[in-house]
Amino acid sequence: MAIETATSINSLTGLHHSSPKRANRFVPAITIAALLSFLLINACFFLCAQVYGLEKYRNTENIINCFQKAEKKPDVVLVGSSLMRLPFFLTDVQHSNVLEQEDYCWNQTLRNLLNSNTFQPYSVFDFAIDGSMVSDVYLVHKNFLTGASAPKWIVYGIAPRDFFDNLLSKETRTPLFDRLFDLKNIWFSKTLFNIGLPEKFDLTFEKFCSLYGKRGDMQQSIINAYHDVLDGVFLKKRHQKTVDTTSLEEEASSKNLKVYKKRYKEFQIEKFEKQKLFLKALCQESQKQGTNILLINMPLSPEIVSLIPVQGYDAYNKTIADMSKFPGVKVLDLHNSTEFPNQFFGDLVHLNGKGGYLLSRLIANNIMSAEKSLNSVKLMNFAKDHSNAIVDGLGSWWFAKAYFNNPHPPDVVVLGGSQLGPVAGADAYVYNRTVDPTGDNRSYTIEHDLKKISHKDWRVLIGALPGNMISDDLAASRALFSDHYKPKLVAIALSPKEFIDNTRSSIKSTEAYFTFAGVKSLPGSLEQIRSKKVASQLIGGSAYNNFRPLLLSNPFERIQPGEIAITSSDGYVFTQDVEKYRKIYEHPFSNQMKTQLDCLDRLFRYLKQLHIPTVAIEMPLSNANHISLPEEFWNCYRKKVFQTCHKYDVDYWDYESIWENDIRDYCDSAHLNLRGGLKFTRSIVLATIYSLHLPMYAYNANFGPLVPGKEKIYFHKTWDGTSKQSTK
Repeated sequence: MAIETATSINSLTGLHHSSPKRANRFVPAITIAALLSFLLINACFFLCAQVYGLEKYRNTENIINCFQKAEKKPDVVLVGSSLMRLPFFLTDVQHSNVLEQEDYCWNQTLRNLLNSNTFQPYSVFDFAIDGSMVSDVYLVHKNFLTGASAPKWIVYGIAPRDFFDNLLSKETRTPLFDRLFDLKNIWFSKTLFNIGLPEKFDLTFEKFCSLYGKRGDMQQSIINAYHDVLDGVFLKKRHQKTVDTTSLEEEASSKNLKVYKKRYKEFQIEKFEKQKLFLKALCQESQKQGTNILLINMPLSPEIVSLIPVQGYDAYNKTIADMSKFPGVKVLDLHNSTEFPNQFFGDLVHLNGKGGYLLSRLIANNIMSAEKSLNSVKLMNFAKDHSNAIVDGLGSWWFAKAYFNNPHPPDVVVLGGSQLGPVAGADAYVYNRTVDPTGDNRSYTIEHDLKKISHKDWRVLIGALPGNMISDDLAASRALFSDHYKPKLVAIALSPKEFIDNTRSSIKSTEAYFTFAGVKSLPGSLEQIRSKKVASQLIGGSAYNNFRPLLLSNPFERIQPGEIAITSSDGYVFTQDVEKYRKIYEHPFSNQMKTQLDCLDRLFRYLKQLHIPTVAIEMPLSNANHISLPEEFWNCYRKKVFQTCHKYDVDYWDYESIWENDIRDYCDSAHLNLRGGLKFTRSIVLATIYSLHLPMYAYNANFGPLVPGKEKIYFHKTWDGTSKQSTK
């Protein structure tokens, strides 16, 4: 009976006395199948990762590949985390043709600022990678920025998160470490990374086993999906097109105070001290190879600063300050800077395009200062004294500052209204750079032509004053020009709007009059203008809006560096604004016209008393704008202006009469675009040469001055290189 029961049980379980050999064969088969499945899954995962790549790893690979494929290694390399990647990318999006962040490597805005102010062939590479720690930047330097690839400058934007991050278990858990730290480094090289034997095996296994290496990413993805389901946003996200501004982790953390509370939950002294060693090694090794370092203590929003443990923040700031003791290391401390208000941040952590542009100017200023190249152009030193830093000012105030920004006065000054914006912007067109009216008042295009044609190495300043009228030119001239500080020539840009503007109640209602009136002279000092700038804050003004940059700022609008920038792509979409000018021209023969003609007389008289040669240049208008005024006005206007010019021996260049009416030269009915602005720079050059009787060594143009009562004068370059003039 017992035997029968055992047999029954065996028959039910499938076990027989003769089955041990089969069982022994079955166990290895399961093991082999599991191992093969495991290897197959890892192989598939590895191939998928290689073909498609995870976002943050793909971004790292793109940057490294771009650097390695570069024919000429960059002169300036930006390093750091997304703090140093996102702002520069957004700035370049606004001022260049950069479209995709994942392919973004070569910085154009900072390059233009450096090149346009030194005429040296600088190139700038953005090697910043999202989520990088100091140890990662050290690896970038060790692997790519040494020997023949060593740049002139390393610009490192740094923040407390670069030293300690509670969300990161160790410095070996970053994408950049995973990419750059290979098996040779893990087992055979002596490095600053203090890796124990268990972690060496762990890192090695991660290198060979993609599934194991990506376990943290998969775990985080599952956690994120779980929270999305709980929050009910999972389905919404499927229908939303997200914009990749930085890695997913950085994007989430920058918008979520809870995440940063976790990042800075406690001051991890051990992690901090280790990262401090990497920063010290970076400074020392860079100095040995002749590379300078600009270390930027990056600005952060008050909300983020409040989350950082006081002990950790103090230790961090002291460490950054101590780095300046190393030779070749310069520190730009912006952690308490008032130059980066909330509107310069895109979120709680990252600067936006405006902030990135201001940061670019500060970097260019510091590099130029360190290399003692400020003799040709003095960028405004915003970082020299933060307590007295210039934050904003009226457009006319910035021009006055530019006028006195050199021990010697400019050689040529061009005064006028916003119609001169495209003339100043011609530099953007020619040199593919960004022109900011708060600091870029020189015209390198006109300077270049004067040097080529007449061999005169002169400095030319463009004074485009918002809402300008002739009375403003008079007030500005009295305030700026004196016997001891005056240009060789002044060019006055004329247009009917300079004489009649129905939207103005009186000559005192303009910005330039407010800035300059009552100031007799300013011999190298701006104290009175500074006081007026403070007073202007009581008046207020229109807030900045995204209007066309070629039109510069609105009257009484205080602008900050980076808020208005003219780029090579601006002004090619025509805006029809004839109705606006019909209101401006509503009463062409009013007393306002008589008042402004009297101001023109007084202006020429004052300049003649100072023995400053003067030319008057009529700005071109589109045909639609021209016919908005009756022909009887034009006849009277030209006659009165010419008579005043003739009275004071001022050359009158009426380009409005002879300018080819090509709509492709205009961005609206009254303002030229950059193409037209570039053409008009040559007109200013010709007027300057003709008025001062300068020699002409080479020139070619198809139009010349038109002075009432005289022939058109055409200058041509002959076959033998000499110049001659003929009349038609």
